Amino acid sequence: MEFVKAVVGRGTLVGAVCHGPQMLVTAGLAAGRRLTSWREVAPEIREAGGTYVDEAVVEDGQFVTSRKPGDLPVEMARILERLAAVRPAV
Repeated sequence: MEFVKAVVGRGTLVGAVCHGPQMLVTAGLAAGRRLTSWREVAPEIREAGGTYVDEAVVEDGQFVTSRKPGDLPVEMARILERLAAVRPAV
């Protein structure tokens, strides 16, 4: 959990799919955030003060989350767009 908190604390883009948002919940980072995940994780997100959104990809600040492996193409495309936007000009 300390690693997750440190990465988030640096402002790093974080992608989480399926049960991955449970790490954000456990690390105390879900409160006030809009997240998606595997449907069974939704109650944990809500209990931690987050908002569960049933969409293929949900962005909230540095977090990009998706529900299931089938959503990965859309999530990865969005993450690549975000990374390209911050890439230094050559």
